[in-house]
Amino acid sequence: MELHDRRLGENLRRIRLNAHLTQKAISEKLGYTSSEHWSRIESGERHIPLHTLDRFCCLMNVSYEEVLRGATEASVCSAAGAGQTRNYEEQFAAIVADCPRDVVKGMLSVCAEIASLPGLRK
Repeated sequence: MELHDRRLGENLRRIRLNAHLTQKAISEKLGYTSSEHWSRIESGERHIPLHTLDRFCCLMNVSYEEVLRGATEASVCSAAGAGQTRNYEEQFAAIVADCPRDVVKGMLSVCAEIASLPGLRK
């Protein structure tokens, strides 16, 4: 179990619990027939598919940043970034600096999928 998967699972669990939903309830809302699959995502044993992450964010009315970083860390990073004029490349480099190569590849894949969503680009 990778640290990143476990941390993401902890964030998903925290958001679900804050919404007072059981694993069974969120599983049903996301289209799973049992809560076992969602339980494995929250424990970090399974990766969450991008389309499921997108639906989760919509259902819970949370940002990708909150899910990926956690509420506290996301607000701290946003506040710190507000006073700085770093470009996107520097920000991304800082985020991925300590991540394993396969995790960075996964992030880039997620970014590419998000960028290809209809209506995202002007």
